[in-house]
Amino acid sequence: MQIIGIDIGTTTISGAVLEYENEKTVKLLEAKTIENGGFMPTANEWEKIQDAGAIVKKAEKLLDDLLDKYPQTERIGLTGQMHGIVYIDQTGTCVSPLYTWQDGRGSLCEKGQCSLVQEIKEKCDLEAASGYGLVTHICNLKHGLIPERAVGFCTIMDYFGMCLTGRKKPVVHVSNAAGFGFFDGRNMKFETEKLSKMGVKENWLPEVCTGIEKLGLYRNRQVTTAIGDNQASFLGAAGKEENTLLVNMGTGGQISILSDQYFAEKGIEARPFLNGKYLLVGSSLCGGKSYALLEQFFRRVVKAATGEDSFLYPVMEQFAKTGKEQSNRISEDRKLKIRTTFDGTRTDPKSSGSIQGLTSDNFTPEAFTYGILEGMGDELYQMYRTIKNGIGIQIKNLIGSGNGVRKNPVFCEMLEELFTFTKLKNDSFHLEMSSCCINKILKDTIFSYYDEWTGRGIEPEIQITDKLLFMNGNEQGIQRIFQNIIKNGLDHGEKKISISLEEVENNIRIQIKNQVCHVEKINVDQVFERFYKADEARSKTSSGLGLSIAKELVLRMDGKISARIEGNEFCVEIVFPK
Repeated sequence: MQIIGIDIGTTTISGAVLEYENEKTVKLLEAKTIENGGFMPTANEWEKIQDAGAIVKKAEKLLDDLLDKYPQTERIGLTGQMHGIVYIDQTGTCVSPLYTWQDGRGSLCEKGQCSLVQEIKEKCDLEAASGYGLVTHICNLKHGLIPERAVGFCTIMDYFGMCLTGRKKPVVHVSNAAGFGFFDGRNMKFETEKLSKMGVKENWLPEVCTGIEKLGLYRNRQVTTAIGDNQASFLGAAGKEENTLLVNMGTGGQISILSDQYFAEKGIEARPFLNGKYLLVGSSLCGGKSYALLEQFFRRVVKAATGEDSFLYPVMEQFAKTGKEQSNRISEDRKLKIRTTFDGTRTDPKSSGSIQGLTSDNFTPEAFTYGILEGMGDELYQMYRTIKNGIGIQIKNLIGSGNGVRKNPVFCEMLEELFTFTKLKNDSFHLEMSSCCINKILKDTIFSYYDEWTGRGIEPEIQITDKLLFMNGNEQGIQRIFQNIIKNGLDHGEKKISISLEEVENNIRIQIKNQVCHVEKINVDQVFERFYKADEARSKTSSGLGLSIAKELVLRMDGKISARIEGNEFCVEIVFPK
């Protein structure tokens, strides 16, 4: 069965054609993205509105093009930007612009009064951000800005579904209804009493459904209710797997965890999903935008100096890599720390970002680039810790998505290390075990570092027994252990490394040694601790987790790992049972 999905985003509109057999067998036939171009000029900086009619026309044209190319399509699914609203009249016609999730009217303070979001907090004991549909509606109601013919509202993708099927009234899935605010996620209904305190009558609220329902037909194809883009993204990336963490980095940043437990705390939303489950979501408003802002800064400098308007992300990738190396030479108390909340947060829109720890050592483009990435990652990680500490959820799977992850290897590595360690500490996490040849895994790992060693003028001393040694383990996990230890030596060691593999008393012993400059700064009792760092003893290029991850993997495979100082060499020894 062929299915077309349409995603109406803030800046783009995307279409995808899928060949669907079952939940585990789905093939992407084609994907196409066009510019949204819907933003309308206004006299107010805080006002973020789009031309809803123009957006619908573009989305319909994209859908028609895909239907013409794939006439066997049976179903059409919809998703798009959450929180925003359009007003509709009795005929189902849009009578307003799209007030997007970026709209800031709810945060405005007038004549010494508190903002609307603050008023909602005080009157209703409810956290609702500016840009949420009902916050926008209440603000418009207070200021007489609701169109005369308007009788209700919905999201832009719900309106698109109405246009496709000829419906006069919207049907909004709970995933989108919750995005309006004032929604009881436990009971799956609007909080009408609290809305009444803010002057909103129940008749304004759209009909809500908890399942994926049929809206009608378009060109004889079934059109279903739209779901939120966050839920759709998770469904596409992770399916319906609980205890899966999705890290997305686009313009904003987001973590999402599927759970059957309801949990909402400051900065964390419990968004309705499917089948009565929830997505526990933390969002950063300025995630990937932080990195883009830095690129724009560098670009303006280059243009002013040379007259050239250059695309500088490739240069910044090198800055980020070098920034890691610079961090290794700077003590923790002199490290550049950047808080990337430049556009505030969901719960505190007036907050700002910050830069701390500026010194003559770290006042470099490399340190700023790496510092931005660390700030982006830390903001998401702290959200995850809030969820974990709140309900004790254990992560089994980690999935990354968004261009901020896919196109930034340094950031991808940073996130992977942070959350891999978290996954390994999960008692319920299980490694698939099989018979593994240690000789082959170690040789393959060593070979993968050959070019890097050669480039640094390193001649490794390799002593690997000819006898094939086998153990019950996880091949990828064993490779990761070797990689992390070797990388640790590359990051802070000198031009001498030795690696040995031998059989000792019916056990397998691996030793990896590298020469270091300041052995007195290495605390061998702490090197495997999470985030342990010393000036030269631990690299900051892997978030201080490389050896911690190696230890957890070794223990998972019933091995032992230790560290010691031998003269001017730092030695890591691993012993596995055969």
